[in-house]
Amino acid sequence: MIRINATIHTDLNGKNGLTIATGSVLEVKPHFQSTRNEDFTAVIHDIYFDVVIYKSLASYEAGEPAVVNSAIREFNVGYVEKNYDIQLITSPTVLQEVLVSHIENGDDTYPGIGVGNAEVIYPYS
Repeated sequence: MIRINATIHTDLNGKNGLTIATGSVLEVKPHFQSTRNEDFTAVIHDIYFDVVIYKSLASYEAGEPAVVNSAIREFNVGYVEKNYDIQLITSPTVLQEVLVSHIENGDDTYPGIGVGNAEVIYPYS
């Protein structure tokens, strides 16, 4: 789970969307697409991150519905990390830090939220 320490916004086809206050949390479900090779020993995979955003950790724990699971202006909620060496994943936190980097730094399409404005809060390594 990742906490966002900045205000973020949904994007409704370029129109005004929903503002999501600082302190929102992301439930992250990573999954992998393997690269097949002849002897099935490939360690380079694409990591797909499915993200659902909750208003706060308290609302998540209370079982309240998610705020949104699509189209955030600042980062891609369906981010894919291409060609990642899965041998580098030594804990769930390391895996989530890949997504934190995208959330903070953005890319050519998304501006990001700034370094230091996202943190892994669960699980702890």
